[in-house]
Amino acid sequence: MQSLTEMAGSLANLPVIVQLRSLLPIHHQWGWEFQPVTFSQPLVLWLIPLAALVVWLIYTQVQPPLVHTRVPHLERSWGANIFTAVVLAFSLLITGIGLALLIAACALPTHLEATPDSMEQSTDIHIAIETTATNMAEGIGTSDHLQEPFGIPPLGNCGVPSQWGTRKLDLSAWAACDIAAAFPKYRKTLATFDGSTQCCSPAANSDPRYFDQRVREVIKKLGDTNTNYDSKDGVFNVMLDFIREKSKSESRVLIVLTDGDAEVTEENIEAYARAMSDLKVTLICGGPGQDTVATDPPTDTLVQLCHRAGGTIINFALKEGMEKTKEIIRNLPPSPVMNLSKAEPRPVQGPFILLGVVCLITGSAGLALLGRLR
Repeated sequence: MQSLTEMAGSLANLPVIVQLRSLLPIHHQWGWEFQPVTFSQPLVLWLIPLAALVVWLIYTQVQPPLVHTRVPHLERSWGANIFTAVVLAFSLLITGIGLALLIAACALPTHLEATPDSMEQSTDIHIAIETTATNMAEGIGTSDHLQEPFGIPPLGNCGVPSQWGTRKLDLSAWAACDIAAAFPKYRKTLATFDGSTQCCSPAANSDPRYFDQRVREVIKKLGDTNTNYDSKDGVFNVMLDFIREKSKSESRVLIVLTDGDAEVTEENIEAYARAMSDLKVTLICGGPGQDTVATDPPTDTLVQLCHRAGGTIINFALKEGMEKTKEIIRNLPPSPVMNLSKAEPRPVQGPFILLGVVCLITGSAGLALLGRLR
């Protein structure tokens, strides 16, 4: 048994098998996405002879079989004819796939692979800022609507909250900037939500310039008048789907910066809490001062959700609230993720040749069986 295990391990570590596994969407470092294969040579030129080969195969198979006149002729049943047709179709298909794979190998396929400096230790920080007009036009810690002009945040750093403005929205944007600046090497995404959630394009990104630009745009445009936690387009549904599909690190934190005034059904509270547990998401519900989720009663639905999901409620208008948020993130163990900008294209002809040969052998076996059936 041990020898079989060792043999299986040796086969799994063969270069061609390692390359084949790298082509499949099974590597969490890639965000569970299929990374496209590129070709050094024009693939279309190599596909031209494929059409001729397929036509030739079809022509040879549709020719009537040679029947010797002295051999008695047997009528075939419908079932036998259907089985023969299925074998023929499968054999031609698998043979065509094998030929296509071998032709693709001739076009010199390449695939992004890790280099020693392309793996980074990161915690994925996902930040969602509420931008509803009715709430985020209010002053920090009040329900009064302000008519003051936008603040002018400093360029190159986050500065202090007063430079951003005196609205809840301004303080939320400053908090997002300050949290991101504290972890410059971690991957970050930024989303906004009101009646629907505008999420995360491009995917989690460790480029601080991208995040700085996005967070400064947040304060310039208010959303609609409806805070949305609960629908398909609500912040929790959208962000959890995004984390499930795009988050690369095994360590994730979701920071929702909001005043907290919206409803969540009991059913969805349970569903969101369960999803966060399954995805190992650390939830932080941050309120910009008084009159926000930071000071809402335990009966508030968002407060219940944060507690049910094992999250933390903080007042990021207070210095200790911001420090607590950073401490939570700092205590999360980062995991390795791939930095695509540092990955290098490597030739991956081996898997194409291996799969092509396997398909051709299988197709030839099917054609040989077809000869016996006919």
